[in-house]
Amino acid sequence: MNDYINIQFWNSCDADIYYLGGFKQSLYLDTDFIAPEWELDEEGQEDGDKEFVRTFGKVKKTYNCEFIAPEFLVQALTFMQIHDNIYVTLKTGETAKVIDMKIDKEWVFSFCFAKIKLSLVVDFTISTCCNNIDCLEANHAEIDGRYDTDSTEWNLPEDIPVANGTRYLIYEPGTLYKGSIYTYNAGQNTWNVESQVTGDSVEFGEINLYLDFIWHQYPTCEINGFVLTGYAIPGSFVQAQNYNGATWDDIGDPVTDGVYSGSGITIDPAD
Repeated sequence: MNDYINIQFWNSCDADIYYLGGFKQSLYLDTDFIAPEWELDEEGQEDGDKEFVRTFGKVKKTYNCEFIAPEFLVQALTFMQIHDNIYVTLKTGETAKVIDMKIDKEWVFSFCFAKIKLSLVVDFTISTCCNNIDCLEANHAEIDGRYDTDSTEWNLPEDIPVANGTRYLIYEPGTLYKGSIYTYNAGQNTWNVESQVTGDSVEFGEINLYLDFIWHQYPTCEINGFVLTGYAIPGSFVQAQNYNGATWDDIGDPVTDGVYSGSGITIDPAD
């Protein structure tokens, strides 16, 4: 149990502060959150039995607290709002990303202090999985990279050299990284395929891989004229969207993963 609420924040690019070197700011508050609020947002469609099937769901939780702050702390809270990475750690040790925040202030004590009402909105849970299929979490250690079967690393690993014990996704060129995960044994100069089970998942940086007989990157998207096809998690739905310069707008209705990987989604140019 922590004695304080901790808010850590930083920006992805430099402003007047040098953040690219890894600097992060931390704020400790001697207060407690009270009267949390919950908001449910979900989308979906009816199936053949007229039952609602959720294709997207999000629960947002708002933490509220009040405290007295000196002017410099009011300034820090105000500037915090323009940072793109804000995380709150509760006294219980739970940490969540803040997606929105609101500050109301009332000056007291000759404008040297302010009574602050702070609200922090976090994503409590996000779900895009349906049909009773659990959302995926990586259950394999992160891989070190990926090579195609035409690469020198795959064919002549001792010439690079590839480090002993490192793990790579090996895939056929032009297959959107469909393949198997191998571990390199430098002593024997061999690639050894890992034992893998359908439903396993793994991360590689910002890339997610899912095992369905072979590893797939998910989600993927190929554009052929006005048809979108690709790979999505089995049992999930895919929603095409168009960016209008400010927001993303849905195009048509969600389709199943089978339709998406098969006939695909046809886009009307007028959309």
